[in-house]
Amino acid sequence: MGQDYAAAVDRAENVLLPAFDSWRSRGLTDMVPAGVAPGSFDWLAGVFKAHQKWKEIDHKTRRLYEQGLSLFANHRLKDGTRAGSKQISDFTRGFVDAVYAKLLVVEEKDADGNIVRRERRRFANAAMVACRRAWFVGQRAEEKKVPAINPFSRMGLKARAPDQAVRDTPTATWEELVAFRAAAKGLGYN
Repeated sequence: MGQDYAAAVDRAENVLLPAFDSWRSRGLTDMVPAGVAPGSFDWLAGVFKAHQKWKEIDHKTRRLYEQGLSLFANHRLKDGTRAGSKQISDFTRGFVDAVYAKLLVVEEKDADGNIVRRERRRFANAAMVACRRAWFVGQRAEEKKVPAINPFSRMGLKARAPDQAVRDTPTATWEELVAFRAAAKGLGYN
């Protein structure tokens, strides 16, 4: 590191620590630019996470929001840029719907090398909910910078695919309910 303290600190902060973070995250931190452009979706997510509303969210939901915001922000667009680097003033409902459609389907290779498409509807829906909440919180916090029209609202998110059959909710008989209550009481639940 040398004898010069300022040079050592500069090298540690700008070379060694970023390299360590890259190694530790297996390159995922390389995808996020060092400086976040004001007015971008990454900036909006930062405003949301710095706001008091973020601190009021329980840790499990906060982790799901973090994953959802990251899923949207790290989505690669046709031009090779990340969705998170785009200016929120340019967001339209059509743009958000197009990204949602891409996030909804994942292509993976199976053991034989065949490409298998699967839907991840719950995860994509959760990402849109997190983005919607970030937009509303960001709009209240930065009223002049965040557009009032939230492109993530009123998306009509469905819990299941249109061609998917409705699952029957199993119902219990009176006798099963009585047996359940007795077992719960025996375990100390009142």
